[in-house]
Amino acid sequence: MATAARPASSASRSASNRTASSRANSRTPSRTASAALAAPPSAEGSMADGSTERPARGRGSAVGLLGIGDVLARLRGDFPDVTISKIRFLETEGLVKPSRTASGYRKFTLADLERLRYVLAAQRDHYLPLKVIRDHLDALDRGLEPPSALGAPRAPRALVTTEGLPDA
Repeated sequence: MATAARPASSASRSASNRTASSRANSRTPSRTASAALAAPPSAEGSMADGSTERPARGRGSAVGLLGIGDVLARLRGDFPDVTISKIRFLETEGLVKPSRTASGYRKFTLADLERLRYVLAAQRDHYLPLKVIRDHLDALDRGLEPPSALGAPRAPRALVTTEGLPDA
């Protein structure tokens, strides 16, 4: 009796065939990463254009809006223990309100980033509970100075606005 020939499986392909096909999938000049994305910051920590922070990038990122990973990267210098989970938690507590894309991704403004810096500094440096920090942020949102606590962190000027207040 003659047995039927079995089709060659990928496991039985010769090593030369596998190597040739893997070379075809490797990066070619048309598939290399762009030099701008691969270039590290200079020794002073600044980018090629002189700025010290990486711009927001990614598919569909609007100018001035940051993804949660970009926010985390910008906060890590001052707050090395901050995590994405912590940022999400602060959002659920109502301390920061990033906008959302149609697909549900968080997009933070620079004002959101400054609010997060304020919250994290108040927690780290002054051991303030979130309720007190929320009261401070509410005062700032109304254009008032936050209630003074011993050595409370200074509010960034970007958070203090005089819009809607009578002229002095």
